Amino acid sequence: MALNEYVLSLQIDSKQSLILKSLAENYFAIGRPDQALQILNRALHLNPENADLYLMRCEAKAQLGEWKDISADCKKIQNFKGDDPDYDFNFKGLCEYWI
Repeated sequence: MALNEYVLSLQIDSKQSLILKSLAENYFAIGRPDQALQILNRALHLNPENADLYLMRCEAKAQLGEWKDISADCKKIQNFKGDDPDYDFNFKGLCEYWI
């Protein structure tokens, strides 16, 4: 199973925020937003300047019904500048929807 491979990768190098992001995506895919949230918290501790990780954490919190906690993450996202031309829609647009 793919999750086992991610867990093994993290045992080798636990500081890889991209591995953590992929692991969180897998937890979303199997309907485990609680596990995804734990992994995203760890990834953001390692890489606090990643707007995509904050957006994913917002999604996990939304799925768990933790609405009041979403606004702080959205405010952080809104301070980032994206190189992606769709940045305003992808990040800021979704945050405006949640808050």
